[in-house]
Amino acid sequence: MKSLKKYSWLLYFISASILLALGILFIFETKVVIYLMGILFIIFGVSRLIPLFKTTYDKLMKWLFVFEIIIEVICGSVLIYIASKDNTIGPVFGYIVGGVFYIRGFMHFFATSMREEPNSLISFLFHMAILTSGVLIIANGNVNVNSKAVSIILAVLLFICFLFQVFKGIKEYKNYRGILVSENLTKKIKKQKQI
Repeated sequence: MKSLKKYSWLLYFISASILLALGILFIFETKVVIYLMGILFIIFGVSRLIPLFKTTYDKLMKWLFVFEIIIEVICGSVLIYIASKDNTIGPVFGYIVGGVFYIRGFMHFFATSMREEPNSLISFLFHMAILTSGVLIIANGNVNVNSKAVSIILAVLLFICFLFQVFKGIKEYKNYRGILVSENLTKKIKKQKQI
């Protein structure tokens, strides 16, 4: 595993390329947006389940988090199912996405203000944006997934993720090169000492 970690820069560059391609694809193929949101809800839910369950000591919050995650996974699965069966999703997309955003924002603020869960400024701002977005999406009622605005917003988010992956890849590649050079120098020094 340690030897594979040396090549993590390669995975960052590959994932950055995939993200950029997806960002471009969003502008031309809006059905991908539905798949992305569905997959995002499922991954976000499943990846949080065990860490939240193990680190939440408040029994009420523990089970509320589990309930929230089940809702996210179901909503993600519904989005993927609808996208695979039909080209039009109608207002359902907006209600599902808005509902999941609202529940996530509400749960965060309930947990931090009423149940003394830990919080940070970045987490607060992120959840404020999520809660506000959820309310606006539900209030608007009919968020058209086929609108260019939705595709462009997601493409911009993917581009930001792309930049993050590229910078992480560059950092990891620099570390990789540093390790190679230091290992090579160590070998040379050992050879000189043996002579």
